[in-house]
Amino acid sequence: MIAKHASEWYYGKGDQLWKTYLDTLTTDAPLWKTYLETFLDKMTWMKAVSENGVALGAEPWHMHLQR
Repeated sequence: MIAKHASEWYYGKGDQLWKTYLDTLTTDAPLWKTYLETFLDKMTWMKAVSENGVALGAEPWHMHLQR
């Protein structure tokens, strides 16, 4: 299967995709917010690579082997 969708490795804690959700955690679950922000900081790398000349973009093609 080949699909094109947003990558979890592209969007960081400051991007709108996460920011709206993280803002709700400020009062609802502050410890979870801190954990998730740290997790996102460690997981996101595609934007940095894209800014350095490798054209990956936010929505790359994903290939999943089906048997």
